[in-house]
Amino acid sequence: MSEPSNPEVFARSLAIVRGLAVAWVLMLGVGALMNQMPGALRAANALGADRALFTAVNASTLTGFTQAFAMPDDFAFMPRLVFLMQILSGLCLSLIGGGVLVARLIGARHTDRQVAVTALVMIGFSALIGAATLRVDESFLTAVTRGVGALAGAGLTAGAVRETSNLWLHVILLPMSFVGGLGTVAILELWRALVHRECMSRHALTAFAVTAGVYIVGVLLIAPLLGSLDRPTLPRASALVVAAMSYGASGETISQLPRGTDWILMALALTGVGTLGTTGAFGFAWAATIGRNLLPRIVFWIAIEGVIVLLAMVLLLQTEPSLAPERAAMLVAGSVSNVGLSQGSVAVTGSGLVILSVLMVVGRLLPLMVVGSWVGRADPKG
Repeated sequence: MSEPSNPEVFARSLAIVRGLAVAWVLMLGVGALMNQMPGALRAANALGADRALFTAVNASTLTGFTQAFAMPDDFAFMPRLVFLMQILSGLCLSLIGGGVLVARLIGARHTDRQVAVTALVMIGFSALIGAATLRVDESFLTAVTRGVGALAGAGLTAGAVRETSNLWLHVILLPMSFVGGLGTVAILELWRALVHRECMSRHALTAFAVTAGVYIVGVLLIAPLLGSLDRPTLPRASALVVAAMSYGASGETISQLPRGTDWILMALALTGVGTLGTTGAFGFAWAATIGRNLLPRIVFWIAIEGVIVLLAMVLLLQTEPSLAPERAAMLVAGSVSNVGLSQGSVAVTGSGLVILSVLMVVGRLLPLMVVGSWVGRADPKG
């Protein structure tokens, strides 16, 4: 096994990330062009350039905002296939690219090959799970996209199993989004601990502990707010928390929830899950799972993210003056965190869609770029 502190290993890992990033950008461009072609949406006009770009970025960044049309069900076959390929390219960038960077950063002895194989197994397993949810009224490609989208944390692909009472949603899709959010290294170490009885790193243990802690706190905060309603509160609170942290879709109409719930969900979205998994941006999970020697840098980038969020809020409210501030805040939080949380279908147009698209790309690429600059300069024992 290669020594993780070897400069050649760092160079190879960075080259892998660059290659995946180039493929990701190319796939995003193909998706944006495909979305504008006549017939891309069945029984509907072609998307305009702004909506086509937003739709492509929405898939490639694994964000998963809900739109007025049901994706991927409303796409013709070829755009639907490209849609799935965009999600796959985003998964490879996040799980393989992010995984090798985390492995190098924390000084783990996992090789690039081990990380890549683990990520591909995770993707393949999610596709099989999606196929198992196939319904008689939908295509096989839709079911596969649902499973892969769950791993990606892109709840827009949930299709016919998006209701809060659906067993697949609670038992399979929502937990699978946590698996993607935790990242490849944490899942690889969990597998090796269970099968080979190896000790897990502090990074992986902290990632699991922080994720579980944030989830429990979120449920405890939201469940009392839902207690006055007729339906069971714990499953609904659980679905909302997981949606805010990773999946994006809970089957709930957030705008109809009790007052204050939306702000808790936004805070959960910005907290994050793990490090360099399928969720983007910088959050509390970053500060907890990366070495203490990097804490000042993480705090700096969290502050930069805060400035970006505030600037985006101002610009979005200027371009969409009729948009309520709380709706704008959730759109911004859902974009930069790549969670796709919103109070309903994204109804903004024109410049507003461009602003959200830029935020989604920033949330996906900025952490990779920052960690890439740290690789080789961090103390693995920190």
